Amino acid sequence: VPLLELAIMVPLGLLVLAPIGAYLSEGFAGLLIGAYNAVGPVLIPIFCAFYPFIVITGMHFNLMAVAMALAGRIGKNPITHPAGFLFQYTQAAACLAVAIKAKNADRKALAYSCAFSDAVPGISEPGMYGITFKYKTPLYAAMIGSAVGGLICVLMNVGSYAGGPPNLFTFPVFINPMTRATTDLKWMIVAVLISAVVTFVMTLVLYKDEKADEIDAQG
Repeated sequence: VPLLELAIMVPLGLLVLAPIGAYLSEGFAGLLIGAYNAVGPVLIPIFCAFYPFIVITGMHFNLMAVAMALAGRIGKNPITHPAGFLFQYTQAAACLAVAIKAKNADRKALAYSCAFSDAVPGISEPGMYGITFKYKTPLYAAMIGSAVGGLICVLMNVGSYAGGPPNLFTFPVFINPMTRATTDLKWMIVAVLISAVVTFVMTLVLYKDEKADEIDAQG
């Protein structure tokens, strides 16, 4: 069976699925740039709110073209990097709130580890699949928190000046390399903190441990 799976899926993945994914990602990048050209910064809070769905489909890996186009046009990236950082830390806050409310020992341990994974190395998949997308209400809270953070980024004109995956160690991408100004960095940290607090509080309100028990029981 494993040999048969490889014989079918490797050619299918390389010749069919990968090209389709590349075309879809390129189309999405073009659509995003076009939307930003049309409506400007209004797009950013909306994009931040729905960023979890971009990540879970894997399309965030193909947003480098967007970042480069924006950097070339306005000198920094005000969309994809702020959204990525807000996503990472609202997911962490949602998982932390679930860990605090959860009575099930396994769920509590998983949520704590996912919160750490999101906040420090910036690995979001365990939290998405194990907590936020699974129980839904933590996801909704994170979306609200990200939208709030995105609004702060718009008001303060926050953007990044370099690439790199969002995690605890890559915040310096918000430092202007030409002037060494840290204004973007400071406001990005403020946006992250406020969005995380909003997410944490909203998760405490929306998440019901009894409902999570029912979801787990259904498999």
